[in-house]
Amino acid sequence: MEAKRGRGQPIKYNQEQLIAKWYEYKQDCLDNDKLANIVGFALFAGVHKDTIYEYFSRPEYSDSKKIIDQGIEELAIQKGINARNPAFLIFYMKNKCGWKDRQELDVNADLDAQISVKFVPSTEDD
Repeated sequence: MEAKRGRGQPIKYNQEQLIAKWYEYKQDCLDNDKLANIVGFALFAGVHKDTIYEYFSRPEYSDSKKIIDQGIEELAIQKGINARNPAFLIFYMKNKCGWKDRQELDVNADLDAQISVKFVPSTEDD
């Protein structure tokens, strides 16, 4: 049974149905060596990606969003571990999962260093 909204099209999936469909999609990705993503999930679920994002914008779908986002990230990590060329997955994780490059700099200052400053008179005429 589809839940009705005040206007527009009826909601195709409630939270439980959306999660159940996600697990079907996740298994399909594992079985067919595919990288999980929202567009692929939307196609698998028979809706437009905007519909998925509309669901995610609703407070009652917040747990569904978290579960699906975590699942996408976890599957991408697993694919990255086995990737021959992980460049695409690194790019994907930075853009879709919020990952960032981090550089650590070790700056050591010599506190016993001496600085010489020599003041010379100006050669310009006042």
